[in-house]
Amino acid sequence: MQRGLFLSVALIALGLFCFYCINMHAPMIQQDVAGRVVSVLAANHISSQGLSVDGRDVLLTGPAGSAQVSKATQRLAESAEGVRIVNVRTTTDAAPDASTVTARTETQGKLDSLLTQDVVEFNPASADLTAHGKEVLDQVAPLLSAAPAALCEIQGHTDSQGNAGANLALSFRRAIATKNYLVNKGIAPERLITKGYGDTEPIASNETAAGRRKNRRINFVLKEKS
Repeated sequence: MQRGLFLSVALIALGLFCFYCINMHAPMIQQDVAGRVVSVLAANHISSQGLSVDGRDVLLTGPAGSAQVSKATQRLAESAEGVRIVNVRTTTDAAPDASTVTARTETQGKLDSLLTQDVVEFNPASADLTAHGKEVLDQVAPLLSAAPAALCEIQGHTDSQGNAGANLALSFRRAIATKNYLVNKGIAPERLITKGYGDTEPIASNETAAGRRKNRRINFVLKEKS
């Protein structure tokens, strides 16, 4: 009788001790798991913004929710001290609406077609649009309006006359001048990104006046909003 009572008390005490140890150790396990997952994401140049850890349960969302990252996370997290299994769930951001992708693709094609025939031209050594350059942008504006969900990178270019540093600055000013013109035509400014490439990407010879005229230009590249 006494022996049975002693065993019962001992088992209860052991259970309470194990419960205490588990609850005391759980936060450290979670921190270890989280730290290891963050290491995996950092190694893959992915933000830990899409990470959620609850004990041994790991949720990866958005860019972090790729199969490759998930497998690496599983292996590394399970190597944490006191961890035998980690449940990794992944969800990716919803795919862009098909109609949005179609509109962006079709608009990009129309922009490319327009710019193979015409150039958004500027006066030499200037960020001032020529009359013809404005006419081309008058055609660009309604095309951009047809894809309102897309960002547009405006890429400025120059001919090779002058020094490279000055040309780089000039190309950026031309991109800004293009943006300002399109904003005045009703395109939302937050959709327009400006970049300058100077004389680094010519599309024609800089040895002739006609070639330099073609190189003083603007390109438009549509991108999905992040």
